[in-house]
Amino acid sequence: MGIVCSSTESVVESHDVRAPKHCRTKNPSQPQHRRRLPLGSSTLVELCLDRLAIEVASAPASVDTAVLPPELFGALLRRLVAHEALTADLFARLGESLPLGTRVDLTDCADVDTGWLQALAPSITASLMHIDLTRCTGVETLGREPLAALRVAKLSHCKNMSPLALHPLSNATHLSVLHLAGCALLRNESLGHLLSCTQLTDLDLSQCPSISDTGLFALPPSLRRLNLSQCSGISDRGVLAVVTGLASLLSLNLGLCNITNGALAMLAVHAHQLQHLVLSGCRAVDQAGVNLLDSLSELVSFEASQCRLVQSPHRAWASLTFLDLSTSGVNDTGLAVTASLETLTSLDVSQSQATATSFRCLRSLSRLRYFKAARTKLNDATFQVLCEHLTSLEELHVAHTDVSDMGARGLPHLKHLTSLVLSTEGVTYHSLSSVGSLHQLTSLALFGASIADRGLEYLACLQSLRRLVLCSGYLTDRGAGMLASSAPHLTELNVSHNKELRDAGLKCLAQLRQLKTLNVSNTSIDAASLVHLQPLQHLETLLAYGLVLTRKEFAAFKDAMPSLCLFRCSH
Repeated sequence: MGIVCSSTESVVESHDVRAPKHCRTKNPSQPQHRRRLPLGSSTLVELCLDRLAIEVASAPASVDTAVLPPELFGALLRRLVAHEALTADLFARLGESLPLGTRVDLTDCADVDTGWLQALAPSITASLMHIDLTRCTGVETLGREPLAALRVAKLSHCKNMSPLALHPLSNATHLSVLHLAGCALLRNESLGHLLSCTQLTDLDLSQCPSISDTGLFALPPSLRRLNLSQCSGISDRGVLAVVTGLASLLSLNLGLCNITNGALAMLAVHAHQLQHLVLSGCRAVDQAGVNLLDSLSELVSFEASQCRLVQSPHRAWASLTFLDLSTSGVNDTGLAVTASLETLTSLDVSQSQATATSFRCLRSLSRLRYFKAARTKLNDATFQVLCEHLTSLEELHVAHTDVSDMGARGLPHLKHLTSLVLSTEGVTYHSLSSVGSLHQLTSLALFGASIADRGLEYLACLQSLRRLVLCSGYLTDRGAGMLASSAPHLTELNVSHNKELRDAGLKCLAQLRQLKTLNVSNTSIDAASLVHLQPLQHLETLLAYGLVLTRKEFAAFKDAMPSLCLFRCSH
């Protein structure tokens, strides 16, 4: 049986070709390949680190890592992790010469477990200042020795971290940053170990379902940033503990917590100093609750996405720069209030039910740099008005709106635009001349637009373009050739769902030698054509869902692509 790339396994959306953070897969049904040394390095430092990583992995005793400064030692660890060459024994050996201040970053190292930390000498453990074990699911505790010198501990998504895991932090009086997102086994009593962390300013407890209101009474008063997102055990009582015990708190994330307007009333009385507030997904919160928050005059960012009962921000937030009301209840009145907050630099009102005409009031937001209005009633006439006035925009996202070629004529006003998502059916090749005038553009997404080969020559004007999405269009092999000549600097390309793209087109795309991410899913290429991609020595992610490969073809292709870390397939 061949290996079929299934569209249901896609790790990136069809309109997004950014490489995912994970380079390893634990799917036992997939062929497993350890990444080979070296990777596709692009700088002299990376080349040197790759060479050093090879020597350390093959003959640890032959390399004196003690002479490395902390930043290079930390970078070496990251290269060993990326190469999947770091073992428990090698880590223990390297730990013997760990320079003071080294950032020990083992993010996504699937082999790490508690034993790795326990193998470190007590003197090394005692001097450890920065450790990152994000997504190291084998870690259950932080070892036996106190981590008295620790300043930064990033332990997010260590899902097997035990309730007693934080005991080594009991005397970490210098700890300032602690990230525990997704450590689902932690309980309220686990937080008791943080009482002596008198310098702790940043605590992330998001996605910790066993943390409830009671646990928040034990938090150190030094906290300035607290993330409780998706902590279903947090209610209004927990917010009371936070606002009365954390007088220095500047940032609070209550997304998807079980709070009501009562919690907002407490914030209004006790948290005047708040600068950042997230209420996303708090469905019991409504506009009446938001209206209580006029005392939060220092607020600079507010998020209430997925709050269907919230229609607008508060008029009193004169310092607000960031506002996310996507999938909320924003209406015409809400847009009018939003337009009065002229300090805004970032605004998301996606899926707003406001009328097209009401969007025109946003033209007063002359400082706006990021604007997203996907799946709204935005039309050509209003879009042109906004383009004429919002000339400071750097990122614009208007996918699935009524904007067409007529509206796209306003794009040349946006001289500072670096990212554009214009994924609408009404956009055709006629819009590409306007897009070609955006000389600062680095990212362009035209998913679902009616784009074929004609007009692609305008991309030659976009010398800074690095990311391009042209999926679900009418691109042919000829168009692929035009892409290769017009946009030679691309590093990320998504041409999926272009059924007229065949082997000759893939050969043309192989001329884009800087590509790191390529999506050719559901096109008409075949397994034999993959040989054309071998010159792409920097390619890290290849998505080809719908393509059938034999095991032999799969293995041969992987061997020919030393930098490839993601080519996910299933039987």
